[in-house]
Amino acid sequence: MPDPLPTFQRPGVSEMLESAAQLFKHSLLKCLPAMMVGALCAEAAEIYWLASGHVSTQPLQPRDPAYYGIAIAGGCLYMLVAGAILLQLRALRDGTLRPWSDVFSASLARWPTLLLAWVLASLGIALGLLAFLIPGIYLLVCLTPLMPVLMFESLSAPGTLKRCIALVRPMWVKVLACLIIAMFVVFVCMIVAGAILALLRLLSGQESGPGGNALSTTFSLLVAAVAQLFFYSLTLVIYTSASASA
Repeated sequence: MPDPLPTFQRPGVSEMLESAAQLFKHSLLKCLPAMMVGALCAEAAEIYWLASGHVSTQPLQPRDPAYYGIAIAGGCLYMLVAGAILLQLRALRDGTLRPWSDVFSASLARWPTLLLAWVLASLGIALGLLAFLIPGIYLLVCLTPLMPVLMFESLSAPGTLKRCIALVRPMWVKVLACLIIAMFVVFVCMIVAGAILALLRLLSGQESGPGGNALSTTFSLLVAAVAQLFFYSLTLVIYTSASASA
């Protein structure tokens, strides 16, 4: 089990990234199966679309009603899984491992607020980006600890958004730097993962056809789950540091 994470009165970018990497390392094997389920839920609509004989299209191109129904259902289930993983990450941070039934029950209790908060956050960010780019980016960074605030504090959906802004505003530049560095690292890792996938398909003789598509889908889900688990570890560390500094 990992040692409890340190809290910082004046957290630095390197300290937060180091703590996130430490938590990610200790939680990877314990949380990856659940995160794979979450990634599967998030990608269920795209998997359906490809499995039904269609080719991958641009996000805004029209698709059939079943696709949109699966996308909405998959997104809702993803939020349930993500909430449970945040609770488990906090337990691992404190040196314990909670039963998965407990964390899923706790996530289910907050599920309606999770969904409403994410809808409000998405609308706010979209409006900010469409109207003026900078306000949208500012709000996007401020809402980085949205999931931890939702799961650890008994607030309403609007109250959660206000709490996130209040927490991040004093350390906004540091949070932005953490996100940029983390996204760069993940981007590089995804390029390497793509090269590994191409090599695996070549060696297995599954460069095309159902076998190749199945291999690509499975590998993509694994990479997405690992990346998302790292970002959730980072959001928990940002929340912990911001709360300690507040």
